[in-house]
Amino acid sequence: MGYELYKKDCVKIYLLNEVVNEKTSGIEVYLESDGMERNFLSIRKEGSDTYQFNNFIVTEIPSENCIMFKPNVVGCPAFIMITSDKDIEIEVIRNGATAVDRCFSMLAGEVKVEFAPENYTKYNLYVNQIMTAYGEEEIQSMVSDTQQTLHEVQDDTKNLLSDITATNTEIENEKKKKEQLISEKESLSAEHESLALDVKTLSSDIEKLETDKQKLTDDKKSLTEKLDKIKIEYDKDYSVYKDEIEEIKRNYNVDAEILKYYEDKDVNSIEELIDKAKKDIELIEEQIRVFVDAKARKTAEIESELKLGKKE
Repeated sequence: MGYELYKKDCVKIYLLNEVVNEKTSGIEVYLESDGMERNFLSIRKEGSDTYQFNNFIVTEIPSENCIMFKPNVVGCPAFIMITSDKDIEIEVIRNGATAVDRCFSMLAGEVKVEFAPENYTKYNLYVNQIMTAYGEEEIQSMVSDTQQTLHEVQDDTKNLLSDITATNTEIENEKKKKEQLISEKESLSAEHESLALDVKTLSSDIEKLETDKQKLTDDKKSLTEKLDKIKIEYDKDYSVYKDEIEEIKRNYNVDAEILKYYEDKDVNSIEELIDKAKKDIELIEEQIRVFVDAKARKTAEIESELKLGKKE
């Protein structure tokens, strides 16, 4: 079975200069509809690089030194007979593509490129070496060289496969290292977040401690001031105030009558004023009692210690 070739696929033969200018190579084209072979030079259109030959579009590409045959439709059987004193390269490029789909490397001599249509949908392309310009010894040498090249290619392939295996192993190792680094990074990120939370908590605790410390300091100051006031009051001789308090109490009824006189002339009711005066007197009496009792206890303790000292 031949190589499948469809309409508008391109067959490129790299012999343009040798056929047209040097004339060291020749091309004959045959169409079954013509029933005869034609020399390629006879179908060329002077002054044009692209022209039609039956159902083929022929294009000459001097920059690539090639002649390109492209079937517009799948028509009658056809072939191209190439005669060359140099090795021949024939390439096939699919319609719309730029890369070579198939390459035929042929020896110097005669090469036949045959287009065999199938159901008018495709050609079966056959590229055959009809004869070669090389002698038997040259062919044997070429075969030997080809075999040597094959062995070298096989060795190169083995080395390449070994290199690929080693490279793949290295890639896998690098992937594992990458995965390990990613895992370590994620672990460090989690640890960093945990530490950041701890720092935030500690900062909050420190701030609370500072607040508590300040409150205790303020409380201590307040208590110290209160103790100082108590000490001052304690050091006073409250017994001297008893007479003053008694005097206030004796005069209280007279003062109350005077206050009652002004009850309609003041915003506050007399009852409130009298009640406040009573409470103030009670507070004064309570404070005198506390300090007098405290001093009495202190005096009793001192006298007790003195008595004990005399007995000893």
